Amino acid sequence: NPRLSAFDIGRVADAIKETRILNRVFLDGVPHAVIASPVLDFSRRAIGISIKAIDRSDFDRTLRRAWQVSGVLAAIVLLLSLIAVWIINVTVGRPLSRMTGVMQRLSIGDLSLDYEPTGRRDEIGDLEKVLQRFRRTTARNKEMTAEQKEMVARQSDMLTQRSEEHTSELQS
Repeated sequence: NPRLSAFDIGRVADAIKETRILNRVFLDGVPHAVIASPVLDFSRRAIGISIKAIDRSDFDRTLRRAWQVSGVLAAIVLLLSLIAVWIINVTVGRPLSRMTGVMQRLSIGDLSLDYEPTGRRDEIGDLEKVLQRFRRTTARNKEMTAEQKEMVARQSDMLTQRSEEHTSELQS
């Protein structure tokens, strides 16, 4: 039979021992799923092979379409993920990076950079407000430290001057 020549004869011959499924066999150019199974007599001896073929053209078309849809959906998910990453970077990453730069400069005592809060009403806005307060507090502490140093220097000068006056009074 010319149609049987499309089968893998070795696999079909194995069907005498147990059922074999041939997922894709082309018969007259059309894809088929084929099941070959033994035909047994009453004593359970194999006396032949039963071959059933089912046209799988519709299944193959549906499978191809599913792969295409999956590819499109994967591309959409990738695009949406990239957009989400960009939005997170713009709304969270950049402000945090700017605040990190300000904090680094503040940590070395550089108060020249004035960072104004953007007015956001989220955690980033809260951090900006705290950073602004920290900068003002650091500036006040720096001014107070300078004033304290100046006061200590004046007191030291006054003590030195008194000591000199006292020494000159004792000598006279």
